[in-house]
Amino acid sequence: MEKKFTDAQRLCNYFFRLKGWDWTDPKYKPIYARWVGVAKRDLLPLADGDALVVKAKIDEIKKWADKEGLSWNLGTVEKRWLEKNETKKEPFTKEGDKLIKRGTNWLILNWDGRFLDFNGSESSIIWK
Repeated sequence: MEKKFTDAQRLCNYFFRLKGWDWTDPKYKPIYARWVGVAKRDLLPLADGDALVVKAKIDEIKKWADKEGLSWNLGTVEKRWLEKNETKKEPFTKEGDKLIKRGTNWLILNWDGRFLDFNGSESSIIWK
C-alpha cells in the first residue's frame, strides 16, 4: 500500500529532492521532522494552506539562492517571503496588536514600538 503524505511532508520531500538528500536515509530522519514542522507551521499558513503556492515559492527562493551562490533551506523561504511581504496576510493578536516572529518565538509589537512576549498559542493568531 502506498504511503499517504500530508502537504507538509510532500513539501519537505520536494525540498529534500532539490537539496539532493534522500529523506528515507536514517541520517536525515532528525532534520526531516524539523523541516516538516517548518512547512506545516510556517510556510503553509502564509499561503492559506495552498501547497502549490508554497512549492512555487520554494522554487523561486532556490533559483535566487543558486544565482547568488547562497545556501538556503525552508527557513530561508519563510524569511524571504516575509521580507518581500508578498503575502497579503499579517499576524495579529485577538486584541489587534501586530505580531513579529523571531526564531521560534512570537513577539507583540507594542503601540510605542517595544516588543513584548506573546504568551498565546499559535492557533490564537489571527491572519489578516
